[in-house]
Amino acid sequence: METNQPEAALLHFSTFNTAMVDFSGGKPQKKDKRLAVSWNELGNAHMMNEEWTKAEDCFIRSMNALQQLGDFKKVDLSFPIINLAFSYWLQGRLEAADKTLAEILAAREAAYGINN
Repeated sequence: METNQPEAALLHFSTFNTAMVDFSGGKPQKKDKRLAVSWNELGNAHMMNEEWTKAEDCFIRSMNALQQLGDFKKVDLSFPIINLAFSYWLQGRLEAADKTLAEILAAREAAYGINN
């Protein structure tokens, strides 16, 4: 991620996402997480460019792609959910951020135990 180059990050992750969407052929991916990763990273690039609504859409698409995986577990949603909550927080939507983080924390604690 080009932290100090938001436009470059958006260009690169848009290209990566397009490649992964093309690779999937519009079909749910049962074993390959790259489509979900590409949506999450594109969301991060939109966040860097302060495009909150576009970022949120990408994080939700990432979660949807993860849920299509054959071995899906709720804890797999950690990265896009945390990023979605961060987006809410940056926009001042603190209750939504808190609720979203509490949801994934509960899933992580169920999977790994408390403070793990």
